[in-house]
Amino acid sequence: MLRQLAWFLARAAVNGLVLALAVALFNRNPEGVSGDNVVWMFLLAGLMFAILNAVVRPFLVIVALPLILLSMGIVMVLINVLLVFLTLRFLPEVDMGFWGAVATALMLAIGNYFVSVVGAKK
Repeated sequence: MLRQLAWFLARAAVNGLVLALAVALFNRNPEGVSGDNVVWMFLLAGLMFAILNAVVRPFLVIVALPLILLSMGIVMVLINVLLVFLTLRFLPEVDMGFWGAVATALMLAIGNYFVSVVGAKK
């Protein structure tokens, strides 16, 4: 149980770091993200994204299963983009377009893949 919680928190931390990098690269707000608690804000966003992945994503996958099968998995990218949009709606001063969210979803997939690879080696 503690090991699963540790991996969940590791994924949340990686998600937060990737979200911070993605917002730095793709944010359309010219002023950017500022403030005293920026690090905590992105770690909280990573935790929120991990919770959305654990709770909302399975429901979306079940509902969209026929479309996922017909599109050979492309709809999964759209589900990830939707989860990124839901997460970024809670971050103040963040304005990201569709293609920025697509790039963020791909970056999150790569980050979570590396966390899974490290977890599989232990």
